[in-house]
Amino acid sequence: MAMAPLATRLVVSAFLATRLLLKDVATTSIASRLIKKGEKSLFNNLNKSSHVEVVTLSYMLYAREINPRDLLSILQYESSDVLRIDYLSVIAIDREERQIWRRLLTSRRLYYNRIRWVYSYLTGQEPSVDQLPFNRPDSYHDGVAEQKQSDQQRQQKLHALSNQATDHVVVERLNELIERQQYEKNLIQQINEL
Repeated sequence: MAMAPLATRLVVSAFLATRLLLKDVATTSIASRLIKKGEKSLFNNLNKSSHVEVVTLSYMLYAREINPRDLLSILQYESSDVLRIDYLSVIAIDREERQIWRRLLTSRRLYYNRIRWVYSYLTGQEPSVDQLPFNRPDSYHDGVAEQKQSDQQRQQKLHALSNQATDHVVVERLNELIERQQYEKNLIQQINEL
């Protein structure tokens, strides 16, 4: 089958909505309407009658996936983060506060497990990272303030990674982590209100 002239070639990316690289405005308009409506049979007829060539590009050509080292930079805080939350759960004055810190600790462990999963998904390897040491806070209130600041920095990093991710599985996992962070933020807010 002979190739259509360059002016009538249509390049469509299945994952990036509609990308049309056509010189012929009329063909572009017809093709884009058909693609948006998802009417494949009409699009196939257009393809046969107008000699429009449709090329589906691999989504990976446009992939701008996150750097796994960015995930490692989050994981290096795991030990100090988990130990700080555990420490705050022990020194909390109120029983209800201790229970909230324990729920936060459980959630945070799951959070880091998910980060490790995303790293393994991207690289095919288990993450290996040097952990930062835990520095015991001077007081309970200082520890709560440190935790809030640490959480805010982690949230900013995760949002930046989420904005970079293109793989739908990675995007889903990062969005789950962002929701988990919001849940944890609500738990810390509950502690502040007690």
